[in-house]
Amino acid sequence: MTPRPGRLDRALRSLEPKVVAVVLLGALAVIGTLGALQAAEGPVEAEGGPASHGFLGLFYLDGEYNVPAIFSAALWLFASVSLYAAGRAREVGWRRHLWTGLAIALFYLALDEALGFHEKLEARTGVDWQLLYLPFLLVVAAVGLYVLLQSHGAARWLLLAAGAAAFVAQVLEAVQWDGSEPVDAYRQLMVPEEILEPTAGALIAVAALILLREAELGL
Repeated sequence: MTPRPGRLDRALRSLEPKVVAVVLLGALAVIGTLGALQAAEGPVEAEGGPASHGFLGLFYLDGEYNVPAIFSAALWLFASVSLYAAGRAREVGWRRHLWTGLAIALFYLALDEALGFHEKLEARTGVDWQLLYLPFLLVVAAVGLYVLLQSHGAARWLLLAAGAAAFVAQVLEAVQWDGSEPVDAYRQLMVPEEILEPTAGALIAVAALILLREAELGL
């Protein structure tokens, strides 16, 4: 028996997915453009350049505790709660737990974006964070594939696009470093990578809202 929607569920169901998509992708375009302009000013901190400053400094895409980092964390949090609500509305039994587990993983990614867990872990262990996170990311990908297969129409395409964006971002992250040193094309690789990551979160959020609305309509 499907539980009565709670306050959060009702709030999410009131959102129009198309409007949310326009707002989120529009905000990403603005933040990405300002971040690209900041990167074009010259070497960034990761390349040994001076600390970012001024208005554009607020949009340093590879920075922490700034506009892109906070917005990215908010997107992953939004994706997490939306996917959790969609899973509760669509599934029962152990299958619901898969959606909940994926939502928890996205919640962790939101915390990671906000607090920089992976950078701190890499600095403490001396091991590339992508290697440390590989088991976690593989499990997330596997459960994400299950959710993808349970979806259809626009939601499935959005989830597929989100997976592609996240995968390409990880590839760009891997090739922009030579050990602990940035490669010559670091900024050219960093800018799209840092834009693709939150884009994946935005696409998941919109897909989850579509799935939630479909469940409400009995589709």
